[in-house]
Amino acid sequence: MSRPTLPLALMVVAATSVAIAQDKPDPAKPAWDVTLARGKTRDIDFTTSEGTWMSVDQSPDQSWLVFDLLGHIYRMPAAGGEATVLTQSSGVAVNYQPRLSPDGKLIAFISDRSNRANLWLMNADGSNPKAVYTDPSAQAAQPAWSPDGQYLYIQRPRSREGPGGIWMYHKDGGAGFEVVSGKTQPGAAWPSPSADGRYLYFQISTDVMGIAGFGGRVDALGGARQVRRIDLRTGQVAAISSGEHSQQVQTASGGMVGPEVSPDGKWLAFGRRIPDGTISWKGHRYGPRTALWLRNLENGQERLALDPIELDLQETFKVTRDLPGYSWSRDGRSIVIAQGGKLVRLDVVSGTVKPIPFTAKVHRTISEQANTQGRLTDDPFTVRFARWQTASPDGKTLAFQALGRIWIMSLPGGAPKRLTGPDFKPFEFAPAWSPDGQWLAFTSWDDSLGGHLWKVRAAGGVPEQLTRAAGEYTHPAWSPDGSELVVARGAGETAHGRGLVWDPWFDLVRVPAAGGAATQVVKVTASADGSSGAAFNSIRAQIVRPTWLADGRIYYPEMQSGSDDSSATTLYSVRPDGLDRQAHLSFPYADEASPSPDGRWVTFQESDNVYVAPLPSGGTGGTAVRIDRNHSKLPVTKLSTTGGLFPRWRDAGTVEFGSGNRYYAWHQATRKTDTVAITLTTPRDIPSGTVAFTNARIVTLANRQVINSGTLVVNGSRIACVGSCPVPAGARVINASGKTIIPGFIDVHSHNYREHRGIIPQHNYEGAVFLAYGITSTMDPSMWSQNLF
Repeated sequence: MSRPTLPLALMVVAATSVAIAQDKPDPAKPAWDVTLARGKTRDIDFTTSEGTWMSVDQSPDQSWLVFDLLGHIYRMPAAGGEATVLTQSSGVAVNYQPRLSPDGKLIAFISDRSNRANLWLMNADGSNPKAVYTDPSAQAAQPAWSPDGQYLYIQRPRSREGPGGIWMYHKDGGAGFEVVSGKTQPGAAWPSPSADGRYLYFQISTDVMGIAGFGGRVDALGGARQVRRIDLRTGQVAAISSGEHSQQVQTASGGMVGPEVSPDGKWLAFGRRIPDGTISWKGHRYGPRTALWLRNLENGQERLALDPIELDLQETFKVTRDLPGYSWSRDGRSIVIAQGGKLVRLDVVSGTVKPIPFTAKVHRTISEQANTQGRLTDDPFTVRFARWQTASPDGKTLAFQALGRIWIMSLPGGAPKRLTGPDFKPFEFAPAWSPDGQWLAFTSWDDSLGGHLWKVRAAGGVPEQLTRAAGEYTHPAWSPDGSELVVARGAGETAHGRGLVWDPWFDLVRVPAAGGAATQVVKVTASADGSSGAAFNSIRAQIVRPTWLADGRIYYPEMQSGSDDSSATTLYSVRPDGLDRQAHLSFPYADEASPSPDGRWVTFQESDNVYVAPLPSGGTGGTAVRIDRNHSKLPVTKLSTTGGLFPRWRDAGTVEFGSGNRYYAWHQATRKTDTVAITLTTPRDIPSGTVAFTNARIVTLANRQVINSGTLVVNGSRIACVGSCPVPAGARVINASGKTIIPGFIDVHSHNYREHRGIIPQHNYEGAVFLAYGITSTMDPSMWSQNLF
């Protein structure tokens, strides 16, 4: 059997180089409607008697139930039966976590039909759905009613807008207010009010690394979730449970998750894992399993109530709750809860479990899948992502970095040519023009020798090494008189087998333009060696990029982490000797900030776009002025809408930046932008010759067919034949007897470019690790553009 010629490997990459920001909505155009299916749609219809991760609640008179299933909310008799869908009219929006009001007339639920998961209400029969609020920055989860039926508690998950917490909203709307702060009670979630309205029970996370959500590992059996109770009159918080595994205390309580207080206030239901306990499904065993427990709130005694329930999801962070929602009956005698894909009623006193059988008709309209097919050809490679686009002082020549080299081209439409000669082997980064436009400085990286700072004639030639000691150098900037350069130098983590992302600081050092010893200016902190959210953000952040102004001061941005795991970037300046540090501006999310040569303006890059704001030249009273592009204390002008990186001032009236394979120059006087496309191609690395793998067990892509003994022929970069293949004359033959050859694995959510802050080594071990495990195609959905491209 033979197969047609196929690509040997396909590498899937993200389709755009930078995030695309949306302009202000046009009133004449309809807003995006999340309830509408898109593209070529298809309908799915079936009837089911089980579901996954169903949150359930029961009416005050215990005559009927509501539950969620596949993004819709259903109602049915309490004894079971046919369930009626209540949210079918919401289209392809998702609706979940229903909670009945104390009088049983309203259902609170979470829905994304307003483009963000917000709090909604509808009548008990599903009619008259309306949003309590539609704040795009206030995502909601886990609604719970106040006993008087006038207010709702929700969890607001941790996000860039804040540390989250538990908020209270009136059922008729309003902006709401915070009841439990995520700062003082990390991971506050799962609100459960007492029937008298005095207390609110909730869970917290004692594992700060885990609630940060990036790289932390939650130890559920070690007590990572505990329960607290706040007195709603006094604000006093009491620990209902404690006992966390720590270095000093090696025992743990096992924690509590998903607290629900009984109507009489005497019992607390909660989830806890069974150490070494497992459950079985289709012959596979999973664990540790989770059980429902009851604690007597008067004497602290606990008993096992239902084992098992659904597995909890405490170890992950991309869920809206750790357990499916469950509910006490109004008389406190029973609990309805999901178990093993079914709904059951637990008799609290006897422990008897009674199934609640149901059937539910499911109808969903499925949008067309976003699927772009691509083919890796043998044609020359076209550069789609350039970096450090910067023009000479006279605006006639552009320098940029691509393919590991510095290139120059005449503006506006010249052909790029390499700045250095073919004998220069290290990778090249961060070009910077001298004030007179005669020289270009740049930095290098060699896996064996490290990096240096160099300069070379703008017309090309042999580079001159300026630094004496090898190091991690990048982002040089010339002094106004051209006699010195300031450059960022890393702390040296690459010497320890790690990447630049783990450098705890970067030193700004001065180097004579003629070469010589480096002189320390200032130390700029970088990401901490940890897994906090701020550290995760700084993984994607730019290495500090200094600017040397005519006033003799060196300006630089520094990202700093707050005590609440937030981060902000402050623009500082110092004298060349590192003294007299002054704070000028503060940006909540900016990666770069560079002042204009006259010190009157600043350009900054935030969310992969470029902005301009005034820079108070007379000082700001010793306090950095906050520049938030959405709520700024100074006017902010947005220069790009489809991305912008490496912003700097070419002169006092021109901001330049790059995006993808384009160079932009924005002129302040005219408010117009010049755009230049960079066209650069290079021959693709194509192997030569033919290789035949014989006697191999081959897994094919033809309906999962397996060839127990066959031949695979590769000609150049293409698979030429699979199966019963004659060995071409002159081919290299590899006897693969006893081996299995498979198609390359595809990883569609792969963060495999995060170690180097854009200074990619010549031999990137991150890519090699994937190849070693047979992964030939990857897609990284959310990594920093410089690393990914």
